Amino acid sequence: MTAVILSRTEKSFTLQIEVPVDSDNMLSSEDLLQDALNEGGRLATGELLQRFEVPNHDPVVLRGQKLTYKHQVAKRYETPYGVFTFERAVYQGHCGGVTWSPLDHNAHINYTNSGYLNLETL
Repeated sequence: MTAVILSRTEKSFTLQIEVPVDSDNMLSSEDLLQDALNEGGRLATGELLQRFEVPNHDPVVLRGQKLTYKHQVAKRYETPYGVFTFERAVYQGHCGGVTWSPLDHNAHINYTNSGYLNLETL
């Protein structure tokens, strides 16, 4: 992996990206640079999404109904940096039924007909 998160605080994180170089070919070096930047973008997007999860899987109230943590679900996200999979928490009411993702709600994520990750405007 060429991208790593070196440190985290409540307000920021530090991302390090190592870019391999092909000293014999500029076009190849540009491709390597783009790949490394995309990897960093996917890693950073995952870090940002994680910040919208409910801490410790605490119960949440949605429209007056208490929902409790059910399990993690792998969700495919399409970003400007490429596709990646993120394990997000889903919640459900005591009677079962439809699950709900606080991450999608808290991060204002909706999905267009094409399936691309999209942020709602507030």
